Amino acid sequence: MNLYKEHTNRELLSVFEERQALTYEAQIQLKDEILYRKLALDVKDLNNTIAEKSEAIKNLEYLKDLGYKSTGLEDTVRIIRMTKASILDIVAIVLGVVLSYFGLVRFIKIIFGFVGDAPFDLMAFLSDGAVVVIGYIGFNMLSGFKRLIDHMGFELLSEKGFVRLKKRFDLTLETKEFKPEEVAIEINGGEIVLSLGNVPVITGSSDNLIQRMTIEELALRIKNNEEVQEDEQEEA
Repeated sequence: MNLYKEHTNRELLSVFEERQALTYEAQIQLKDEILYRKLALDVKDLNNTIAEKSEAIKNLEYLKDLGYKSTGLEDTVRIIRMTKASILDIVAIVLGVVLSYFGLVRFIKIIFGFVGDAPFDLMAFLSDGAVVVIGYIGFNMLSGFKRLIDHMGFELLSEKGFVRLKKRFDLTLETKEFKPEEVAIEINGGEIVLSLGNVPVITGSSDNLIQRMTIEELALRIKNNEEVQEDEQEEA
């Protein structure tokens, strides 16, 4: 459903004035609605913005939003983990440890407050409760530790008929080979996952059009490499 279907022309004009701040999907839907209503607005620069983002998706430039980058040339697809993404994981882990520590200390304080003889202090309880919530958030941030370990030495390489994945399995860096037809995309619970066989490789948000299209483009590139190999064999 178009986001702007229920907008009045005046509201649509207001959105159009802020078009550069919109998401890729919102820009596409805005353009479609303007054309559908045949409004007298110049959408040339909006078309150019959409075209630039579409080209960036085809070039896999938005893999950076998922923490990866493409370094492949011509018919080769090579994906590696960005150093920036690894640094952010490390920062998240450190921050998560600190927040979890303070959250645990306050949680223990709350428990002892209930079992002790001290009078109940509502403000202190609320303050401790808030820190416990922050600590819980910090605990969730520790998931970056597994992501950091899993991607040490990560490399996805697709080249003329084969796909090679270098990834850590149970802390051990292993290299596995797959056929291009083994690439699959699964959408579940708001996530889109590119897998090789039964091995999940790259995960993004299925609600984010750019992330979804980027992962789909990557899967298409890998499959197309198989077709290139078959064409070369036929010519030989």
